[in-house]
Amino acid sequence: MHVKADSPLNRAAVVRLLVLIPLMVGILVVGAYYIKSLAADSLGSQAGTPRDVQVIAGSEKMTLRIAVTSVRPGSIDDLNRFDIPAEDQDKIPHYIWFRSKITSGSLHSGEPFPITVDQWEAVSSGGETLQGIPLGGDLQPCPQISNQKLSAGEADEGCFMVFNEAGNSLTSVSLHLVGGESIRWRF
Repeated sequence: MHVKADSPLNRAAVVRLLVLIPLMVGILVVGAYYIKSLAADSLGSQAGTPRDVQVIAGSEKMTLRIAVTSVRPGSIDDLNRFDIPAEDQDKIPHYIWFRSKITSGSLHSGEPFPITVDQWEAVSSGGETLQGIPLGGDLQPCPQISNQKLSAGEADEGCFMVFNEAGNSLTSVSLHLVGGESIRWRF
C-alpha cells in the first residue's frame, strides 16, 4: 500500500504532531520551573528576604518578621577584651546582621528578646556548621535588639557572631525555632 504525502491522513498526523510538540515543551518547562522552585526552597530564602516566625515571649505567642541582612567578617582584635577559647583564636569572627519587627503580639521591655544566640547557626564555604557564640562583658561587638523599639512597633537590628576558619566565607544562616522549625537564608 502506498500513501500519498498530501493525503488527508498525513496532514492530520502532521497537525497532531505540531500541536503535541508545543504541549510537550510546555509541560517540560513547567516541570523544570517547579523542580527549580523546590530546590530553592530547600536552600532557603535569599538574604534580605523577611520571614515571619512564631515565638513565645513570657506566656504570650507573638509573630516576628525577621530578615538576615548581611555578614561582616571581623578580626580577632574585635574581641580583645573577651576570653576566646584556644581552638578559636586562629579563626575569624563573622558578624551576621538581622532585622526584626513585631507583627503580632507584644514584648514587654523587661523581657529578654525571645530568640537567643544559640538558636542561630551558619554554614561556612568549607561545609562546616558554625554555632552562634554568646558574647557579653564590657565590649559588645554585636548590638542587642531593643525591646523598647520593638514594642513601639519599630524594626530593630541586631547581630550574632560565629567563628569561621580563615579563608572561608558563609554560605547560609539558619534560625532554629523552639517548635523544631528551621528557617534558612542563603548568601
